[in-house]
Amino acid sequence: EDYFRINAAGTAALVSACEANSIRRFLHVSTVAVNFPDLRHYPYALSKQQAEEAVRTSGLRWAIVRPTMVFGPGARALRILTRLAVGRRVRVVDHGRVMVQPIYVDDLVGLLLSILENDRFDSRTIEAGGPDILPLEELLQRIREAHGLPRGKVASVPLRLARPIASAIEAFARPLLPLSAGQLIALASDGTAEMECPGIGVEEALRLALA
Repeated sequence: EDYFRINAAGTAALVSACEANSIRRFLHVSTVAVNFPDLRHYPYALSKQQAEEAVRTSGLRWAIVRPTMVFGPGARALRILTRLAVGRRVRVVDHGRVMVQPIYVDDLVGLLLSILENDRFDSRTIEAGGPDILPLEELLQRIREAHGLPRGKVASVPLRLARPIASAIEAFARPLLPLSAGQLIALASDGTAEMECPGIGVEEALRLALA
């Protein structure tokens, strides 16, 4: 409910306010998750899809940026991945073979500033990730190493089994689950971008985010 109230309805309200007050440029930060193949149980990505549509159908000059998973101090995505990485086993969905491309928060901010400074409001959608593309399992192993732990043995959970269970019980047991149904979908879908954003790689991003 909060995702749709803030991401979807909130963005639509901002678009309307801009149109009513002669503000002509709109920079929207979305997510590459809007391209994932199955969003039925992923309200965050669905709310971002609706937000993009509000921007795209407006009368404004706009730019939409879709970052991959964003790393930085306190990043929610990194907290979720850390829970999967630092236990007795590294927990992955469907063998952790999906490819990911994390971007460090400062590099994403640099991209947003360049759009503003160069007036790149030309109805363009930009997917942006960091310089390193790697399998999810390898990213989890590097998170372990960043916490001073040795590389761990892997426990894989099939998505076809985990998602129905998470969907059925998360309404009343969400605080007890390591992942929501939507997060399971995210970790079983390639999270790469069309554009490599200049900046730091995964190891340095982890060092800075976990310092």
